[in-house]
Amino acid sequence: MSTIYRRDFLKGLTLTSAALMLPAVFALGRDDSPTKINHLIGLGSASFQVFLTLQGQPQPHKMTVIDTEIPEEKNHHIALYPLKDQDMQQDALSAIFNGLFKRDDNYFIVAGLGGHTGNDLFVSLAEWMEAHQKNYRFTALLPFHFQGQSAMFKSNEALSHVQHDKLSIIELENFRKQYGHIPLQSAMELAHHHVLSLWELDWMNDS
Repeated sequence: MSTIYRRDFLKGLTLTSAALMLPAVFALGRDDSPTKINHLIGLGSASFQVFLTLQGQPQPHKMTVIDTEIPEEKNHHIALYPLKDQDMQQDALSAIFNGLFKRDDNYFIVAGLGGHTGNDLFVSLAEWMEAHQKNYRFTALLPFHFQGQSAMFKSNEALSHVQHDKLSIIELENFRKQYGHIPLQSAMELAHHHVLSLWELDWMNDS
C-alpha cells in the first residue's frame, strides 16, 4: 500500500480506535429499565473480516456472524452461527432470529450483498427486526462491478426491504475508485474501517 493510502488507512484506524473507547453500554429510559448492549451482527463471510479489524481494541459487548459457510479461522470474541440449507426457509430463519435476538438491544448489522445467501439473510432479518420493533441499523456492502450485473440487481432489490433512515450503503466499486483504483484487499480494509466509523456515529446517537 503506498504512503498516501497507508496514511488514509491509519487515519480510519485511529477514528475506529477512538470510537471503540466509548462506553459500550447505554442505559436508556428509566433507571430501572433493562440495560441495552451493542450487538454487532454479521451476515456472510465478509462481515467476519470486518469484525476481525476489532482485534486488539476494546470489544463491543457481543458479535455474531451468521452464514452457511462458517470461516475456519476462530476468534473467541466472535460467535459463529452456522446455517444449514434447510435453515434458509422463512419459518426456520424466524425461529433462529427469535432465539438469537430476543433481547431488546442495539443491533448493528453488516452484510455483504450480491450472493444468494447474503441477500436472503439481509431481507429476512430486516423484516424480522421491523416486525419486532427492534432498535437496529443496517450497513450494506454492495458488490464490485466485476461480480456482475446480476449481483448488483439482487443487491438493489434487497435494499428496498430496509427503511432509508436505518440503512447505510457502501458501494465497494466507488470506494475503490475514490482512492485511485487501489488493490481489492486494500479497498476492503478501508471499507471495513469505514463500517466501524459508521457504527461510531450510531453508538454516539444512541448514548
